[in-house]
Amino acid sequence: MSAGLAVFVLAVVLSSASVAGLDTTNVVSGPWYLESITAAGWTAAICGFLLIVAEPETRTVTNRVLVDPVVSLLCGLSILIAVVGVELFQLIPVVGSAFVALLQFGYVAAVLLTAGFGFLAIGRLAGDDWRVAFPVAVVVAAVLAAVPWGELVALALAVLGMGAFVVQIGRAGRPRSSR
Repeated sequence: MSAGLAVFVLAVVLSSASVAGLDTTNVVSGPWYLESITAAGWTAAICGFLLIVAEPETRTVTNRVLVDPVVSLLCGLSILIAVVGVELFQLIPVVGSAFVALLQFGYVAAVLLTAGFGFLAIGRLAGDDWRVAFPVAVVVAAVLAAVPWGELVALALAVLGMGAFVVQIGRAGRPRSSR
């Protein structure tokens, strides 16, 4: 089992164990407010980066999330399943473990970056202006870090953002604003 998949499975098991009322006193974890502050900080940094570097493209991808969430989610899930499948088989006989480690790093970086699209799309439900959507996205990330099963909802938002990004590239190439 690969390291990335093992960490993901461990996180899901530990979060579900605390929800189920199992004894998790020996599990090392920070206070909920530190996890919320960390999640809010990372979300603010990633979403801020997306808005500063590529605001028109960010609007186009978040529009894709809001207009066609089912296709975006299915595309993101298929990417997640494909990457986990490659990690499980580890492609060692074909290309070696160095490629798998590089694939894991690239996928984690892509998920972190495209998760911003999912959070900003949720923020845009509150208002189309970035001055409203950005703070809502940060607050949603902070709240999800503090509640049980919030990690799974955050993962769903990241998968939704990644799927919307891939669908937008596939359907239209580069967004019109950057042509």
